[in-house]
Amino acid sequence: MRLRHLLEVTRPSSMFTAAQELKKHGWVWLSQGGFSELYENPKYRYVLKLYANEDIAYTQFIAFTRQYPSPHWPKFIGLPVKVTKDYSAIRIERLRPLLRSDTAINVVQTMNSYLNDLFYKKAARWVEKIREWPSMFQALDDLYYHLVQPDEEGIAVDISLSNTMLRGKTLVLTDPVTPP
Repeated sequence: MRLRHLLEVTRPSSMFTAAQELKKHGWVWLSQGGFSELYENPKYRYVLKLYANEDIAYTQFIAFTRQYPSPHWPKFIGLPVKVTKDYSAIRIERLRPLLRSDTAINVVQTMNSYLNDLFYKKAARWVEKIREWPSMFQALDDLYYHLVQPDEEGIAVDISLSNTMLRGKTLVLTDPVTPP
């Protein structure tokens, strides 16, 4: 079932109702976040994310990924569709989960430490690490300087194992921001 079919047949009034409708058409629940739910269907090469419209950080992140492309952002298929005033839907490339390990935990902690040092203006000590992994640090810089508003009550960084996945061997930050 394509996203447009869901919208043509019905506009489910809530994400719960949408989930029931998706399940009737072979979609399976994968996971959820504070403002979203993710579904997959083996017939399609993408997953479907339903997210609350109150999550303005995610809507801004989608636009940000188009303006500042990086292999470390997910590939969105099409634009978000506002299903109702309460929630929207978007198709996203299918990625592999980052398995919980000491290495994975270390990588996530490293990204968070770097962003914390950017906030406290101590990023100079990261020169060697940046040389080893330039595209990820460029992505983190773009995220920090062009989307997150560290001096205001704006969008906050939210990098964890649950929103870090893999495209081949490339780390992808699927939803690295959260509303304040």
